[in-house]
Amino acid sequence: MSGLRVSLLQQPLVWHDPAANRAPLRSAAGTARGCTDLVVLPEVFTTGFSMQVESLGEAMGGPTTVWLTHLAARLDAAITGSVITADAGRYYNRLLWAAALRGIAALRQAAPVPLRCGARALHARARSLEHPVARPAHLSAGVL
Repeated sequence: MSGLRVSLLQQPLVWHDPAANRAPLRSAAGTARGCTDLVVLPEVFTTGFSMQVESLGEAMGGPTTVWLTHLAARLDAAITGSVITADAGRYYNRLLWAAALRGIAALRQAAPVPLRCGARALHARARSLEHPVARPAHLSAGVL
């Protein structure tokens, strides 16, 4: 039995620019193909920590979700990292987990990111596992 091979990727972030942050991560992760079972990306790896959630929140199934799903399939490995997501007018720091040929699942904060006048705070409370949220048709059905 072989052990779990984990790759941790870190890079300087381009503030509030998801596309610019995904490109070098795709390149770096590509070098791990065949050498890793799990790629772990930083928290809010597409934007950095920000309170400008209204302009940065992505819908599930948006560009980063699609990117993670394709990258997992390309690497034949699981890949995980969190992004700011928007859901019915609420914003979450949501951990996405994409597995090759299995789609994507998400873990989100139990409470949305509060938006208050003055000091804004990000509260990390108990987290709950959501149901798999997207499974592209070209990937075989399965459960994470």
